Amino acid sequence: VKFDLKRPTSRSTEYPARVDVEFFRHNKGRLQMCLPVDPNLCGNLEIQGKLKKILPDLEDGDERVDTCVDNFHSFCSKLLGGNYKWIHHTTSQLCGEKTFSLKHGINVVSYGTVSVYKGETDSILGRAFVSFLTLMLFLWGMLMVTEFRAIYNFAFVVWKTPSTSNTDANFAKIEDSKMLVLQLPIAHKYFALFCIALPRFLIGLVLLVV
Repeated sequence: VKFDLKRPTSRSTEYPARVDVEFFRHNKGRLQMCLPVDPNLCGNLEIQGKLKKILPDLEDGDERVDTCVDNFHSFCSKLLGGNYKWIHHTTSQLCGEKTFSLKHGINVVSYGTVSVYKGETDSILGRAFVSFLTLMLFLWGMLMVTEFRAIYNFAFVVWKTPSTSNTDANFAKIEDSKMLVLQLPIAHKYFALFCIALPRFLIGLVLLVV
């Protein structure tokens, strides 16, 4: 690191060069303020309470915002160089037109393309993406309707099949090497309905709602 030339530990004299961990520890707060890559966002950081954590020694919010803006020009741009400035200009173009508003005496900026991505946490609300999600929900609903019909048919057949006692050995017969079920023992019916059909229905219901 070659920025802070007044500190002996700010640049490595060894070869090969090593990362100066002490420099990053000393300038941790200033480096954190470089992350937004846009000095206009300093007001947003102040409203979110982040600047107060980074600059605990400054009591006034406007002073913290001014320090953040000055840090962008005097520290971030010089330390990180041309690539940092290029990222700043590129993101400014991608984010669209700036709109400023005043919140608690602090200037807060919003960009035109924010509405495309702004929503719940980790959500994307672009028209094409929402249309895709709507289509997927329709397909999912159709699949679940098919599942519920299969559960209903299974329960209907089990319920309508004649019952027999658990000790009746004639509940089925063999025809052409195949077993033909004529009756179902009552215990088997209860097991099929309460241990197979009901859990399957509840699982499908939860998946449909969630």
